[in-house]
Amino acid sequence: MANIYDVNQALIDAIEMGMDPETGEILDCEDLQSKLNELHLALSEKIENSVWYKKNIDADIEAFKIEEDKLELRRKRLEKKSVWIQNYIDHFIRSQFIDEFGNFDEEGLNKYKFITPRCEISYRKSKGALQIKDLSIVPKEYVKPHVLSETDIDKMKIKQDMKDKNLTETEYAVINKSIGIQIK
Repeated sequence: MANIYDVNQALIDAIEMGMDPETGEILDCEDLQSKLNELHLALSEKIENSVWYKKNIDADIEAFKIEEDKLELRRKRLEKKSVWIQNYIDHFIRSQFIDEFGNFDEEGLNKYKFITPRCEISYRKSKGALQIKDLSIVPKEYVKPHVLSETDIDKMKIKQDMKDKNLTETEYAVINKSIGIQIK
């Protein structure tokens, strides 16, 4: 018998076959009892095997979760190492663009290129991140209707308005431009 439902149907069929359809009397009590015992045993075995199969699947799921946690930890360590190496390279290259007086050559760095068959390093200017200097004097048109905090300021609108007016700084905000390393 293939599955629990088949065994259950066989139990129902055995009961119906062991009874007289007109009187409802059991035709052969010993034969019916023997058949029902056999089917109950088969049903119990099917249920127990199904439960063990489920438990094996659950154990595999737990093992996968543990392995996923280990892999996530390894990935995070490698990500930190990658960032550290990038910062190390960036710091070294930037140090080459500082003269004896401590002046930084931003244009020179922006033109810097390192190219080999296996890698490429360059720098590019960012469009600039908006920094709020003083929350208390930000015009109401930029404040979202919540408790006042930097996250409640419509920075995109401020930045766009500053660009439209060709401003990089106001009394309440400044657009910080930077040069970022690009590694390929």
